[in-house]
Amino acid sequence: MTTIAKTVARLKDSLPDLIAPRIIKPLLAGLTQKRRQRILTPILIVQLMVLRVLHGNTAYSHLPHLAGVAFTPSAFCQALGRLPLELLESLLALVGATVDQVAPGAAQLFAGHRVLLTDAMCVSMPDTQSLRERFGYPAGQKPGLGFPIAKLLLLLDTSTGLIRRVLINPYRTHDASKASCLHPDLHAGDILLGDRAYCSFAHLALLMKQACHGLFRAHQRVVWNFKRELKNAGLQGRIIRSLGRCDRLIVYRKPPQRPEWMSEEIYAGLPGEITVRELKYQVRERGFRSRWIMLVTTLVDPDKYTHAELARLYGIRWTIETQFRHLKCTLKMAELKGKTPAVIEREILAYVLVYNLVSQEMQRVAKERHVEPAQISFIDTARWMMAGMQSEAPIMINPKRARRFEPRVCKRRTVSYPYMTQPRAILREQLLTEPKRRGA
Repeated sequence: MTTIAKTVARLKDSLPDLIAPRIIKPLLAGLTQKRRQRILTPILIVQLMVLRVLHGNTAYSHLPHLAGVAFTPSAFCQALGRLPLELLESLLALVGATVDQVAPGAAQLFAGHRVLLTDAMCVSMPDTQSLRERFGYPAGQKPGLGFPIAKLLLLLDTSTGLIRRVLINPYRTHDASKASCLHPDLHAGDILLGDRAYCSFAHLALLMKQACHGLFRAHQRVVWNFKRELKNAGLQGRIIRSLGRCDRLIVYRKPPQRPEWMSEEIYAGLPGEITVRELKYQVRERGFRSRWIMLVTTLVDPDKYTHAELARLYGIRWTIETQFRHLKCTLKMAELKGKTPAVIEREILAYVLVYNLVSQEMQRVAKERHVEPAQISFIDTARWMMAGMQSEAPIMINPKRARRFEPRVCKRRTVSYPYMTQPRAILREQLLTEPKRRGA
C-alpha cells in the first residue's frame, strides 16, 4: 500500500521547491482554520493542482494516477473546496518575494519607477446553478444554452513577469469598479498602465493620493482637439499650458456625481481638482488597428518624461495580451472544470501560481544565460517543469523578434455542428420521440 509520505516524497522530486512540504507546512501552521487528518492533505492538494495545470488542465479523474493514491474526483473537489484561500495567496506572495531577489528587474524600470499593467480577462466554466448565480451569463444568453463566465482583473509586474494580484469577479463587472482594490499592492512611485476603462478623475486622484502614477488611454469623452481652448468638456477642465505639439497640462475638475463603486466618504476626501497631462501620438507601425492614441497621465514633468518615452511606455501595455495567451492557451485556463464557486476560485489561483512558478524559472534561466527574460520560451519552460525539472536538454531561448505581428485568423476548420438553441434535455427528448428514419 502506498503511503502518503511516499507519495509526497515522489511528488516533491518532480515539482518546484517552493511547493515542497517544508515550505507549505509553516504557512499552514499560521492559519487558524481547524483541519481533520485526511488522505487528501492540503500539501497533497496543492501539489496535485500544480501537476494538473502543468499536464494541460487534465481531468480530475486523472489525478489519482498522478498521486498514486486511490480517491474519487468528487472527493478531491470537496477537499479542494475546503483548501484555505489564504494558503494559495501566501504561496503567491512567497513566489513574488523569491523572484524579486533574483530577477534582473532594474533594466525594466522606467525612469526609476516600477511599471505594472492591469487588464481583465474572462474564463468559462461548467453550466451549474451555483456558478450561474455567482458569475452570471453574458448579456442576451438564454439559460441552459451557454456557460457562466468569470472576469479576472490581473495586476502584472513588467520587471519580473509575475502576476501580483488577481481579483475574481462576476462577468458583468466593470473594470474600473475594482481597480482601487489593486492599489494596496502598489508602492509609492509605481506607474500603473491600463486602457481607457481606468481613466477617470476618481481613479487618477486615488493614485495620486497614494503617491503612485497612472498612464491610461484617454476616456472616449475627452476632447481631442489640442488647438482648442476648453472651458468645460466632460472630464476636462482648463488648460494650464502647452508642452509641445499634441502635449499639454490640464486641470481636471471633480465631477459632481461620484462613481457607483466609490463610497461617499472616500469621494468626499478627494481633491476638487487635479493636474494631469494629456498627449497624443500617431502609430505608424503595421499590425496596429488604432492610428492615433491619446493618453492621460500623472507624469507631468516634460523634461523627465518626454512625449516619445511616454508613447513607448504605453506600448508595453500590449504585452499583457501575451501573458493572457500563456494562461488561456498554453496552460489551458480558458475553460475551467470546477462546478462550485469555491472550487473555481481555488482553481484560478492554482493557475496563477503555476504561471508565476514558470515565470520564476524563466527569470532564473535568463540570469544564468545573460539574456532577457522575454527570450525564454514560456511553453518550453512549462514542459521542462512537467518533465520533472531534471532534463539535461537546455530550455529554449528565442531570438529577439521585434515588430512581430500576426493576422487574427484561424487556418484549421472546426467541426460544423449546429449551435445549441434549446436545453440539452429537450433536444435529447426530441431524438427519442422523432419518427425513425427510412432504412434505420
